[in-house]
Amino acid sequence: MSPQTSLAHGVWLTDEDIEIVAKTGASVVHNPMSNLALGSGVAPLGKYIAAGVNIALGSDGSNCGGTQSIIKSMQLAAVLTRLANPDYSTWLTAEKVFRMGTLGGAKVLGMEDKLGSISVGKIADLVAIDLNQTIYQPLHDPIAQLVYGETGQGVELVMVAGQILLEDGRLTTIDEEAVLKEARDMAASLAKTRDEWLAANQDNYRYVDEVYRGHWKL
Repeated sequence: MSPQTSLAHGVWLTDEDIEIVAKTGASVVHNPMSNLALGSGVAPLGKYIAAGVNIALGSDGSNCGGTQSIIKSMQLAAVLTRLANPDYSTWLTAEKVFRMGTLGGAKVLGMEDKLGSISVGKIADLVAIDLNQTIYQPLHDPIAQLVYGETGQGVELVMVAGQILLEDGRLTTIDEEAVLKEARDMAASLAKTRDEWLAANQDNYRYVDEVYRGHWKL
């Protein structure tokens, strides 16, 4: 365990685990949509923050998360922990969640000096949002309106290291239609491989069941 360690999900950590994570400078990568889809529970972000743990946001794979949107992860991270905490004075703010999705992720990569904010000397990674959408009218609190209301439809431009990868809602470096067609063509073969793997691993299901049922006893 070190600052180079990132713990995906971190849903079932005990108080002792959290203390170790904080002491070693490791990070937790919170994947709220995946945790909900898998029924894994909700990560105790309040405990992590109180302990001084760096938190980043992830989406996990589309097979167990349903979305690759960090904005969706921000929205869920902002509201999920409220279900078990009636003290609204301690709820995560949009600003804190936005930081998890930007600087928090940069720190996980060990690149907080190059990524995560718009600053002189940092790599030109930028996302431009169309503020003419209804969720930004009137524009009162841009970060809160982004975190709670943005669906991804407002993303007009994406730049990575100074190269524009998406402009006017269209990818600029690949043939999007060709990639989608290739994915559709591969689907049948991948489904067959999946079914064969699942059939061959039936005996392992009991271990997954024990893990899921056992975590409720922690």
